[in-house]
Amino acid sequence: MDYNTEMLHASMYGTGRDFLSNAYFRMLEDYTPSSHRNAAYYNCSGSSLPANIGPWGENGIIQGRPAGDISIHSNAVFAAQIHLRRWDNNPTPEFARSVALPFVTDALKFYRDWMVPYPNGRGGTWLVDPNDCHDVRW
Repeated sequence: MDYNTEMLHASMYGTGRDFLSNAYFRMLEDYTPSSHRNAAYYNCSGSSLPANIGPWGENGIIQGRPAGDISIHSNAVFAAQIHLRRWDNNPTPEFARSVALPFVTDALKFYRDWMVPYPNGRGGTWLVDPNDCHDVRW
């Protein structure tokens, strides 16, 4: 699992097969204790997902940093988008209460502590920084 996982969900939701994404959400829920440890390593609250999560939750530890950290700190943003797309396609209160809200809240807690204002005063724009992911700018 990495941030490219997001592209798989468009076809699920576009064809009315959103139930197929349940395994993805279960995997993120199972990974929650590790994501909390990752965030705490950076003195942040909430959850920080690693760059990659392999089979059975495996990921690499690089230079003593949290598991799977290759200086990409934007994966929870992409994962939160998947939660929100699922809600857009099937807005059930149970999914919102038990799956989406806890995950998105934890992700936002991390980014509240991690993000920095965009340089040169581009009003209201924030960066996930430091971050080596070339895809993320808000």
